[in-house]
Amino acid sequence: MSKKVTDPRFAHAEGYTAIAFGKSGQFVCTGGSDCLVRVFRAPKSERDQEAVTLEQHSDNVLSLAVSGGKVISGDEEGMVFSFDLGTSSVSGADGLSIEPSGTVLRSPLPARDTSIGNGDKQVAIATDDESVRIVSLLDMSLLHTLDGHRGAVNSVCYSPDSIYLASASCDGTVRVWDMRDGDPSC
Repeated sequence: MSKKVTDPRFAHAEGYTAIAFGKSGQFVCTGGSDCLVRVFRAPKSERDQEAVTLEQHSDNVLSLAVSGGKVISGDEEGMVFSFDLGTSSVSGADGLSIEPSGTVLRSPLPARDTSIGNGDKQVAIATDDESVRIVSLLDMSLLHTLDGHRGAVNSVCYSPDSIYLASASCDGTVRVWDMRDGDPSC
């Protein structure tokens, strides 16, 4: 017996596409070379519903992070934006709604990756300038700049308990930062 395979969903124009699931598994976010962020319903019975499309970016979307009620997206131009889930500014079907909540960072270099941590209160941002920036999602203030790589930082990831933050660089190194104190250390 063969299973029926659902037709693929068109998300973006051809090119780079980033993807991240919401914690509940009820929606999936995508970002692409077309400068758009889209939020789709994940359950099979709801996949035909229209996606919520966000048009804040003016360059390729490279990174997405989703946690709790936040979606964070970063682009080739170095812009990182925050969106709140569950409000009513931009609405999709069945109450799925997202509202822009601010600019998290303006970097002169691409924002390669983002990771939300510390109880959804902060985001780590990997950029091409050899550092990781930690930004508060409460007031969008820069909390820390983590230096130590000798090449562009292309990936960041908080541990599930946010005690540690791992960063990977084009220089071939991985650094694990202890985030427990007010002064992160590696």
